[in-house]
Amino acid sequence: QRQKGGHLVINDKQEGTWGQGINVPLSQIPVIFGQISCTLILQITGDCFDVFIGDKHCARLDHRTSLPRENCSLHFQVPSTDDYGSLENWIVYRVWWGRKDLKAGDLEGVAGVNQYSSVHPKKIFISGLTK
Repeated sequence: QRQKGGHLVINDKQEGTWGQGINVPLSQIPVIFGQISCTLILQITGDCFDVFIGDKHCARLDHRTSLPRENCSLHFQVPSTDDYGSLENWIVYRVWWGRKDLKAGDLEGVAGVNQYSSVHPKKIFISGLTK
Protein backbone atom coordinates (compact mmCIF):
# COMPACT_ATOMS: atom_id res chain seq x y z
CA GLN A 1 0.00 0.00 0.00
CA ARG A 2 1.37 3.44 -0.94
CA GLN A 3 1.01 6.52 1.20
CA LYS A 4 -1.47 9.06 -0.18
CA GLY A 5 0.21 12.41 0.17
CA GLY A 6 2.72 13.70 2.63
CA HIS A 7 6.44 14.25 2.36
CA LEU A 8 9.62 13.03 3.92
CA VAL A 9 11.39 16.26 4.91
CA ILE A 10 15.18 16.29 5.08
CA ASN A 11 16.69 19.33 6.73
CA ASP A 12 19.37 20.70 9.03
CA LYS A 13 19.19 22.89 12.12
CA GLN A 14 21.90 25.43 12.94
CA GLU A 15 21.89 27.45 16.14
CA GLY A 16 18.22 26.63 16.72
CA THR A 17 17.05 27.62 13.23
CA TRP A 18 15.84 25.16 10.59
CA GLY A 19 17.21 25.53 7.07
CA GLN A 20 15.29 25.07 3.84
CA GLY A 21 14.14 21.45 3.76
CA ILE A 22 14.06 19.05 0.88
CA ASN A 23 10.57 17.60 0.51
CA VAL A 24 10.41 14.11 -0.97
CA PRO A 25 6.86 12.93 -1.78
CA LEU A 26 6.10 9.71 0.11
CA SER A 27 4.80 8.26 -3.16
CA GLN A 28 8.40 8.34 -4.52
CA ILE A 29 10.10 6.38 -1.73
CA PRO A 30 9.71 2.84 -0.41
CA VAL A 31 6.87 2.40 2.08
CA ILE A 32 8.17 3.28 5.57
CA PHE A 33 5.14 4.20 7.66
CA GLY A 34 3.06 1.35 9.02
CA GLN A 35 5.93 -1.10 8.47
CA ILE A 36 7.53 -3.16 11.24
CA SER A 37 10.93 -1.81 10.20
CA CYS A 38 12.87 -0.25 7.36
CA THR A 39 16.52 0.40 6.65
CA LEU A 40 17.59 4.04 6.62
CA ILE A 41 21.14 4.81 5.50
CA LEU A 42 22.67 8.28 5.87
CA GLN A 43 25.98 8.34 4.06
CA ILE A 44 28.22 11.33 4.73
CA THR A 45 30.55 12.35 1.93
CA GLY A 46 32.86 15.34 1.60
CA ASP A 47 30.10 17.34 -0.12
CA CYS A 48 26.77 16.04 1.16
CA PHE A 49 24.58 13.63 3.06
CA ASP A 50 23.07 10.93 0.83
CA VAL A 51 19.81 9.42 2.12
CA PHE A 52 18.83 5.87 1.22
CA ILE A 53 15.74 3.95 2.27
CA GLY A 54 16.31 0.29 1.62
CA ASP A 55 18.42 0.34 -1.53
CA LYS A 56 16.70 3.41 -3.03
CA HIS A 57 18.67 6.66 -3.16
CA CYS A 58 15.94 9.07 -2.02
CA ALA A 59 17.65 12.40 -1.41
CA ARG A 60 20.85 14.39 -1.18
CA LEU A 61 21.40 17.26 1.25
CA ASP A 62 24.49 19.34 0.50
CA HIS A 63 26.59 20.33 3.51
CA ARG A 64 25.54 23.80 4.59
CA THR A 65 28.54 24.33 6.81
CA SER A 66 32.10 23.04 6.59
CA LEU A 67 32.72 19.64 8.09
CA PRO A 68 34.84 19.77 11.24
CA ARG A 69 38.44 18.67 10.80
CA GLU A 70 38.54 16.86 14.14
CA ASN A 71 36.29 14.19 15.64
CA CYS A 72 32.99 15.53 16.91
CA SER A 73 29.50 14.47 17.94
CA LEU A 74 26.93 13.54 15.32
CA HIS A 75 23.23 13.85 16.14
CA PHE A 76 20.36 12.15 14.35
CA GLN A 77 16.99 13.60 15.27
CA VAL A 78 13.61 12.07 14.49
CA PRO A 79 10.32 13.83 15.25
CA SER A 80 8.51 12.93 18.46
CA THR A 81 5.12 13.83 16.94
CA ASP A 82 3.60 13.79 13.49
CA ASP A 83 2.17 16.84 11.72
CA TYR A 84 -1.05 16.49 13.73
CA GLY A 85 0.64 16.34 17.16
CA SER A 86 0.18 12.58 17.59
CA LEU A 87 3.09 10.90 19.36
CA GLU A 88 5.51 8.94 17.18
CA ASN A 89 7.04 5.70 18.43
CA TRP A 90 10.54 5.12 17.04
CA ILE A 91 12.74 2.11 17.76
CA VAL A 92 16.32 2.08 16.49
CA TYR A 93 17.41 -1.54 16.17
CA ARG A 94 20.99 -1.01 15.08
CA VAL A 95 23.45 1.78 14.30
CA TRP A 96 26.69 1.24 12.43
CA TRP A 97 29.46 3.83 12.36
CA GLY A 98 32.36 3.39 10.02
CA ARG A 99 33.62 3.65 6.50
CA LYS A 100 31.83 2.05 3.55
CA ASP A 101 32.07 2.34 -0.21
CA LEU A 102 29.91 5.14 -1.61
CA LYS A 103 26.44 3.93 -2.53
CA ALA A 104 25.34 6.85 -4.73
CA GLY A 105 25.30 6.02 -8.43
CA ASP A 106 22.99 7.58 -10.98
CA LEU A 107 21.67 10.85 -9.51
CA GLU A 108 18.83 11.30 -12.02
CA GLY A 109 15.62 12.04 -10.10
CA VAL A 110 17.26 12.16 -6.65
CA ALA A 111 15.66 14.93 -4.58
CA GLY A 112 18.07 17.71 -3.60
CA VAL A 113 20.63 17.14 -6.37
CA ASN A 114 21.71 20.49 -7.86
CA GLN A 115 19.11 22.30 -5.75
CA TYR A 116 20.31 25.50 -4.12
CA SER A 117 18.26 28.26 -2.55
CA SER A 118 21.15 30.71 -2.68
CA VAL A 119 24.72 30.88 -3.93
CA HIS A 120 26.37 27.60 -3.07
CA PRO A 121 29.56 28.06 -1.01
CA LYS A 122 31.54 25.49 -3.03
CA LYS A 123 30.51 26.45 -6.56
CA ILE A 124 31.11 29.45 -8.81
CA PHE A 125 28.09 30.93 -10.57
CA ILE A 126 28.63 33.13 -13.61
CA SER A 127 25.77 34.94 -15.33
CA GLY A 128 25.27 37.74 -17.81
CA LEU A 129 27.81 36.45 -20.35
CA THR A 130 27.11 37.13 -24.02
CA LYS A 131 26.70 34.12 -26.29
